[in-house]
Amino acid sequence: MSRTLQLQAAPLSLEGLDRLDAGDLVLFVGEGDRPLRGLAGFVDWRMCGELTRRVKEGFFAGAAGEALLTVPAGRLPVSRIFVFGAGGGHAPLAVSLRAVVRAGGSDVALCPVGWEVDGAHLSAREAVSAAHEAGIDRLTLLAPDLRAADRALAVAADSFVYARLVEPAAAKAVEPKLAK
Repeated sequence: MSRTLQLQAAPLSLEGLDRLDAGDLVLFVGEGDRPLRGLAGFVDWRMCGELTRRVKEGFFAGAAGEALLTVPAGRLPVSRIFVFGAGGGHAPLAVSLRAVVRAGGSDVALCPVGWEVDGAHLSAREAVSAAHEAGIDRLTLLAPDLRAADRALAVAADSFVYARLVEPAAAKAVEPKLAK
């Protein structure tokens, strides 16, 4: 029997990170990404600047092929954080996910490079394909627009017999209440 890759989306926000349901978190950081932005910036905030300190100390620069494995500090509900260098461009997602699987990971949350800005650089279909090829069992894509992420994941799930959208994130998202 073939393995089913479970797919879900989660909000790319501090609150989304606080409620994240994943074993491992995967971040991509480029050499010029200072200050850290997007998912890396949110994680750095929740870790009280730990990632920024690693960069300033020269322990991690974000060069292509560079990798850092750390444990979360603060309120992050994941077991491990994998940080991959994207150099001046985009980190190869498939290579990064295979490294996570080699380290025993199978339940991963990530925000593909570019999704924070416009979502055009890496499609959900490519992310799903890379996750399946690497051996990931559950993939959570963090996105600023949950409805768009749900649609993209639904299309990807329809494209691959091994993929299944668990539950649309937009349907279970809590709308902020405005004070009167």
